[in-house]
Amino acid sequence: MAARIEPEISRKTLEGPEEAAGRAAISAARINKAVRVSFAGGLLGVLFGSSVGRVDRALSTHNAEGWNLAEVIADNPNLAIWIVRLLLLILTLGLWTISTGYIFIFEKPR
Repeated sequence: MAARIEPEISRKTLEGPEEAAGRAAISAARINKAVRVSFAGGLLGVLFGSSVGRVDRALSTHNAEGWNLAEVIADNPNLAIWIVRLLLLILTLGLWTISTGYIFIFEKPR
């Protein structure tokens, strides 16, 4: 069998002004920061927990420091975390456990 030869395509021939501008924006120096916002679960979390208050506090604090919110990632716990949560609920008689939260990715220019 003969080896297949792929034609080489120059990147410059395919790149228009939009791609060049996008590449320049990507290469702009930025600092990133990840912040985990978690909530309380169980009976105490239902009665006294305020997820809106925690999210608002995290956003306003970091915005005051000059950080911009870039992305929100929902926390995705694994089986071990679910077992720990169940054990905490059993040990505290359903009063408290850790709950799923969010990971906020902040960025700001250097």
